[in-house]
Amino acid sequence: MALSSNGFAPSGNGTLSSSSPRCPRRIVLLRDGEQSESERVLQEYHGSEVSGKRLHADVQRFAGEHRGRYVAAEWLGPLGWTRFLWCRRGDNES
Repeated sequence: MALSSNGFAPSGNGTLSSSSPRCPRRIVLLRDGEQSESERVLQEYHGSEVSGKRLHADVQRFAGEHRGRYVAAEWLGPLGWTRFLWCRRGDNES
């Protein structure tokens, strides 16, 4: 079965299904700006815990808890942790 570029195999009904376990994800608090190193890990996801919907909701929640600071989502790939999303909420945002 051929895999698409995102590592998923198309199922018979045209949707994508995972061909292997999902790689771990994590949310980190960044030290100083969106390109900076991570200061600490806020949340980790493994196996069945890996959910894009859950991760995006948690990024928004952590950004609200750390107003003015960047939080980022990363996935564990063959070359280590790779950042794919970051977020910052200002003091006047709800």
